[in-house]
Amino acid sequence: MSQPTPNQPSQASVAEQVEKNKRDALRLADEIFRVVKDNEFLRLKPEVRMNVVKEKCPEFCKHYPMVASWMTYHLKYSRKAFAKYLDKLANEHGKREVKQGEGYKEWARKQADYAKILYMETTDHWNSKTAGKIWNTEYSRIIKAYDEMKEEESKYKSEFDEEKKQHHEELIDEILDLVGTAKKQQRQTNAELNKADDIVDEDLERRAVEIQDLIEHKVRVAEGDEIESEEEEDLTPEQLEKRRIRREKEQIRRTAELELLKQRQKEAAEAAIIRDKVVKESFLPANLTTQPIKNHKRKKTRRNKKRR
Repeated sequence: MSQPTPNQPSQASVAEQVEKNKRDALRLADEIFRVVKDNEFLRLKPEVRMNVVKEKCPEFCKHYPMVASWMTYHLKYSRKAFAKYLDKLANEHGKREVKQGEGYKEWARKQADYAKILYMETTDHWNSKTAGKIWNTEYSRIIKAYDEMKEEESKYKSEFDEEKKQHHEELIDEILDLVGTAKKQQRQTNAELNKADDIVDEDLERRAVEIQDLIEHKVRVAEGDEIESEEEEDLTPEQLEKRRIRREKEQIRRTAELELLKQRQKEAAEAAIIRDKVVKESFLPANLTTQPIKNHKRKKTRRNKKRR
């Protein structure tokens, strides 16, 4: 006789766990049905009773939905029938071969089994024909609900795929429009760059002419001062006064010329700054990032509304 490995439980421990799960399920089912039969609870609509049980005992309803359904909708429950149903599940576990993709049919069969067992345990003189009819009714109802769910799911999937495709096309159009706008801005930027180059070139030429004129003027003034200094001894006081006035006027003119030169230099520097700014902003990827793509919100499908 083979011995169980350290990681494999023995048959005795598995049987003990199965029995414990059975006792826990029976105890919880008894407690749920006790609450369902309460007068205050009976005043609720069947679907409301079912929702309350689902909320309070989600795991029980997940594993034994048919038991919870007959309790809340039909107010029928039998501890003996539930115990037989649990034994049947334990005995069949791992023994039935299920074809791939037909697991839902096996699950529906197990749920219908409980309805049949419940009828047989709660009816004194039951007959097999009625029991079979109950089983077929529950099985067909579950399969129909499953097929409708899959059909609806397929329908909403098609709608979602269509929305996704439309969203993708709109996004491409948006990007193409954005690229076209960026190209237009690039052309405008190039025109501004050319204009800025012309301004800088004109300013440089003007500054060169003004500097040359200033140099020549300074040379003439220096020569004139030298001549005047040599002749001052021969001049009368009236002539000296006129010369002094003429020198003051000349000094004022020089100051004005220097101020004009500084102003021209300032304008040239500002033109260079504008040109650098235009060059920097003309970089195409940067323009692309300044215009965010519209946020296309997905339309709410009927399935999303239903879920909410």
